[in-house]
Amino acid sequence: MIEKFVVLPEGMTDIRHDPWDEIYEAYKLGTHVAAKIKRIKVIEGQGHTWELEFDNAPGVVGWVPDSQTGLPAGAPMSEYVGSMINVVISGISKKEGIVACSRQEVVSRVAKVLSNKLAEGEIIPAVVKIIRYEKVYADIGGGLMVKVQNVRASDGVTLEAQYSVDDIIKVEVVSIKKETGEIEVQIVNPWDSVAILRGDIVEGRVVGAWRDIYFVRIGPGIVGICNEMSVKMDIGDIEAFQVNRYDPIERVLRMELWNYRRAGKIRSAKARRKMRSPGNARYGANTKIISGVFPSEEPSSKVALSEGASSEEVS
Repeated sequence: MIEKFVVLPEGMTDIRHDPWDEIYEAYKLGTHVAAKIKRIKVIEGQGHTWELEFDNAPGVVGWVPDSQTGLPAGAPMSEYVGSMINVVISGISKKEGIVACSRQEVVSRVAKVLSNKLAEGEIIPAVVKIIRYEKVYADIGGGLMVKVQNVRASDGVTLEAQYSVDDIIKVEVVSIKKETGEIEVQIVNPWDSVAILRGDIVEGRVVGAWRDIYFVRIGPGIVGICNEMSVKMDIGDIEAFQVNRYDPIERVLRMELWNYRRAGKIRSAKARRKMRSPGNARYGANTKIISGVFPSEEPSSKVALSEGASSEEVS
């Protein structure tokens, strides 16, 4: 049982209310309260159970049995440990300091609201919450978790490489069963929403490697390939890459590691070739560029040099 503090502990500001007040109020009104999943424990008679803690009711322990998690079939409870969730209070044992909670009831209310507001074919945002066993589960609002269909957007890598928890993705509502509140969604092709061109510099995260081939993710579901032999990269590295080819229809992305020094040399070489080309209006095909001819006017002696080039490079 939780007792009131005689002297305010350091760092605490509000001890004027009984920590059970909010619990009893939520129980009587049927409103939901926020709680954090602390761990999973096995309780006799109800199996695997989430153990909760409440910010505004320190010392009070909440229990959510497997049947009341509100997760879709196949979604592991363990993936939610450490997360904040909303629950309703279904029973109180103040003597033991324990309250029985249900997330299922909260999710059922949300499902009823969304099934009446959404329409089949509608595009909505969702937040990735679980990636496991080659499946992706996303929150489409209010904690309502659904399995995302046709989620694979890139070949050659796992779904764990294509998506991360808390990624925001676009999904299309495939079907709605208003009588049960069941909603099915599928991924909206992420390749169609990215507008990049050859030569663009993009930031990417290395999510896989095989010999000198690196798989690089530039956004949820979009994974490209980078061939790099001169530099070793590790999984998780975030680097800048230059796009060599981007085809959203074929879902092909080819990149190279961006090297500003190498790019500068390429630009300088192109500039020198352009100055020496027969089509250059100022310097003809037979023009020989000489430096140091005008000792009294040094700047004029380098008028034909390209940016970043030296006199030795063009002599």
